[in-house]
Amino acid sequence: MVAVLSPMIDRLLGYFARHATPEEILSFSPTEEEIERIETLSQRAQAGILSSEEQVELEQLRYLDRQIMLLKARARQRQEDHD
Repeated sequence: MVAVLSPMIDRLLGYFARHATPEEILSFSPTEEEIERIETLSQRAQAGILSSEEQVELEQLRYLDRQIMLLKARARQRQEDHD
């Protein structure tokens, strides 16, 4: 099962890529609670005991993580372009 996020989330990520400063994007990081949730879901996935809702949540978190990495790569490129 592949989680499909709303086009609004993709649009929101694009907005941040265009309007947030590179420093703001690069300083973004998940909270301790979010990190713990991701770790819990990952452990449950490895054990094969995720519910379908948790599977969707984990897939969404992984998707967002990839998008954030792309945003940060673009932010670093913007910084380099302005140096």
